Amino acid sequence: MKLRSLESDPGLLASIDIKAFLETLRLRWWIVPLVLAVSAGFLTVQESNLRTTPEMIYISKSYEIPDPKKVLAEVKIAPDAIVESPTAEAQLILLASADIAEEIKREIGKDINVDVPRTNAQPFVFTCRQPERADCELAINAYVTKLAEIRRNALLVGLDSLQAVLEGVATSDTDPTTPAKLAAVEALKNNLDTTLVEINSVEEAVGPTVSSVSRSTYVFSLAVGLLVSLLILLQLTYSDSRVRSERQLIGLIGLDNFLGRVSVKAHSVRDRRASLRLFRALGGSATSLRFIPLRRPISDQSLLTRLLDMAGLSGHSSAPFSEMSVSDLTTQAPNGVDVLIVQRNHDLRSDVVDALEALGASGRHFAGVLLVD
Repeated sequence: MKLRSLESDPGLLASIDIKAFLETLRLRWWIVPLVLAVSAGFLTVQESNLRTTPEMIYISKSYEIPDPKKVLAEVKIAPDAIVESPTAEAQLILLASADIAEEIKREIGKDINVDVPRTNAQPFVFTCRQPERADCELAINAYVTKLAEIRRNALLVGLDSLQAVLEGVATSDTDPTTPAKLAAVEALKNNLDTTLVEINSVEEAVGPTVSSVSRSTYVFSLAVGLLVSLLILLQLTYSDSRVRSERQLIGLIGLDNFLGRVSVKAHSVRDRRASLRLFRALGGSATSLRFIPLRRPISDQSLLTRLLDMAGLSGHSSAPFSEMSVSDLTTQAPNGVDVLIVQRNHDLRSDVVDALEALGASGRHFAGVLLVD
């Protein structure tokens, strides 16, 4: 089986992958207006005559919250098994409460209003308007620290509950992975880090600070901002760890291993090409296909049924590769052929490489990789 290295494959960086770039733009569109605003503000300051002290300073900081629950997937504990208390939505309500505002007021010694995030959609944005920049920085940092504390306490409640359940059934549980799960939960509790990660900061002077700015400055600043935002999106496209396009996948696995692309919405030409390759992959003796998703089951099985019916074949979906045992992966099936399913925008490129190498060494007949939208 011909497999390309994730690190050394020049195909990923040789030219622009338009589909992957457009997908990155769709997911991170907010970068464009944000960079345009920053660029316009910066060049405006360079050309304009400003007062020594602006009336107000506006600061906006964006953060991401890490998800430490994901590490438990390595011991087959679903992140959803950890029920935070209070919930993520309730944590933000608590953060915006008058009690927290009073607590922070006592802590920093000043009453400074900070607009905190109201929804659980990331990134989390904190904004503040004050005459003094240092006051905004102080207040925002206090709220960010408080949210991390609230988040950590909520996770500890969920981890304690999960640990209690695992300990309660340990004496009667025959699952040999239970001790490992308990150890993983305890390790996560001892090393739980919910510190927010700052990803962006915007600072602007609010008030009549600009006396005159030429139109050409605005045009130039917007052009510069657009160029910078496109370069950022292009960099994110290539540094993104997920499979975003057919071209990216072929660059990883090689054209010989690529069976085609299929989506929930039928595509007569593309579907027939994929079904033909599946048919040819069976060879003369095999009669059945086993579809193996990487990390999560396929939500809509109808697309696979459509391909099988078109090719006149039989087949079924297995558990995700990440959950299959060695026996599941290596048990011989003279009439069976394995097909690896990669789900676009969800599966990691490194996972594709690892799974492809493993399936190639399983001893079973392996047909190739099918990309699913």
